[in-house]
Amino acid sequence: MRMTDKYDGQDDPHVHLAKWAQAYGEKPQPEWVHLLFHTLDIILMNWYVEIELCHGTGEWDILREGFLMTFSFEDSLTVLMKCYKR
Repeated sequence: MRMTDKYDGQDDPHVHLAKWAQAYGEKPQPEWVHLLFHTLDIILMNWYVEIELCHGTGEWDILREGFLMTFSFEDSLTVLMKCYKR
């Protein structure tokens, strides 16, 4: 099975990764770090290319965590609110 939905950053990135797991299986595979690129919309591909060029994308867990940290607006907002309350 192949995933054809492009992630554009407007929806929850957790949902995109859940669809990913449904399409490719629950157990991460080494090639996932390169396949994710093909499920990103044009602008989000820039994020991937920057990560690839600056840091490399050798491990799925690290790429996944960076993806979620970058595109999870609610998580970012929660962190900002906690900092603001201090």
